[in-house]
Amino acid sequence: MRAINSSVMKQSNRKMVLGWIRRRPISRAELSDCTQLTRASITQIVDELMEEGLVTETESVGRNKLGRKQTQLAIVKDAMYIAGVNLRRVGYDLGVINLAGEVLWQRSGATLGREVCTVLDEIAAQLKDAVRALEIPPGRLYGVGVGAPGPLDRCRGMILNPPDFKLWHNAPVVEMLKARTGWNVFLENISNAHALEELYFGVGREGVQSFMLLRVDEGVGAGIVLGGRLFSGPRGQSPEIGHVSIDRNGPACACGRRGCWERYISFPAVLQGTPFTGWPQVIDTLGRNPEADALFARVAENLAFEIANIANVFGLDRIVLSGNFVYGGERLADAVNRNMQGQCLWEMGTQPVLPGRPMETARIAAMAAYHSIFSNC
Repeated sequence: MRAINSSVMKQSNRKMVLGWIRRRPISRAELSDCTQLTRASITQIVDELMEEGLVTETESVGRNKLGRKQTQLAIVKDAMYIAGVNLRRVGYDLGVINLAGEVLWQRSGATLGREVCTVLDEIAAQLKDAVRALEIPPGRLYGVGVGAPGPLDRCRGMILNPPDFKLWHNAPVVEMLKARTGWNVFLENISNAHALEELYFGVGREGVQSFMLLRVDEGVGAGIVLGGRLFSGPRGQSPEIGHVSIDRNGPACACGRRGCWERYISFPAVLQGTPFTGWPQVIDTLGRNPEADALFARVAENLAFEIANIANVFGLDRIVLSGNFVYGGERLADAVNRNMQGQCLWEMGTQPVLPGRPMETARIAAMAAYHSIFSNC
C-alpha cells in the first residue's frame, strides 16, 4: 500500500508541476512556492519532464534572493498531440491539437441516420490520415478525446440515452474507437469538455476558477467548474441544466418530463412561431424590427431568471454564454446582466455573464484527453 500511495503521490505532483508550467513560463523557485513542494522534489520532477521532452528551459529573467538570474521553464508545445472527436446529432468534427491548444488539422462528416460502426470506421481512418499528414512520430499522439451529448457514462466509456441520438444509445464508443486505432480514448460530455476548454484557454487563464459554461443551440447544456475543478457525477455526468423543469405543467420535452428549461430557451423553442430562421437574423435587425426587439428581451429575461437560480445554487463567479449565443454575445450578455441585478444572493459584480468565444469544436472535444495530462481529477 505504501508503494502504491507513493506512486500516486508522485504522479499527482508531476501533474501539478506540469499544470503550473502550462499556465506561463515559471522558474523552479516559483514552482516550489506555488506547489509547496521542496526544491529537491521540484528539481527531480523537472529533470524527468525535461528528459522526456515535455519541458524546456527558456531565457533567464529577474533574480532570486541570492542575486542569481532565474531560468524559466515552459511546455514544449509539440511534445505531444491530442486528437478530438466532437459527436453531434447530425454530424461530427475532428481535429488534432498540440499542447498549446493550436488546432493543426480539422475535418467533419455526417452522423445523422448512419450506423455507429460505419461512422467510427470513417473517423478512425481520417485520424490515421491526420497523423500521417502531420508526420506525428510514433508514441507522440497522447490520445483521442471524444465529446458527445449526454447523458453518458465516462467511466465505462459509453454513451447512454441522449434525446434525439437514438442510434448511439448504449454505444461503447471508447472501446470501439480504441479497437480501431490502438490509441487511448477518453470520453466526456461535450458541455463538460467545453467548460474545460474555458478553464485552460478562456476565463480560467484570467484567474476565474468557479464558473459555468452555458451552451445553447438545438439543446441546452452546461459544464460547471468549481474551484478550478470540473463538477461532475461519479460516472462523469454533467449537470443537465436544460432538463431542470421550470413548469411542471409546461410543454412536453424529449427527455420525458414537462416544462424543461430547454423547451423555452433552446433555439427550436426560441424561434418557434416567429418569422426568424436563425439567431443572427434576430441580432441583425435589433432596433429596426419590433418583433426582434421583443424576442431578444424575452430571451434575456428567461436566461437571467434561470442563470440566477444556478448561480445561487453553486456559488458561481462567472457564466459564459456559448453555442448560438456567441453571435451578438456582448449585447445579449449586457441585457442578461441588467436583468440579473437583484436576483443573486451575493455580490457578483455588474458583469457576471460573459459572451463566449467562437467555438473551436475539435479543441473542445480534445479536452477530454488534454485534461488528463494536467489534472488528477
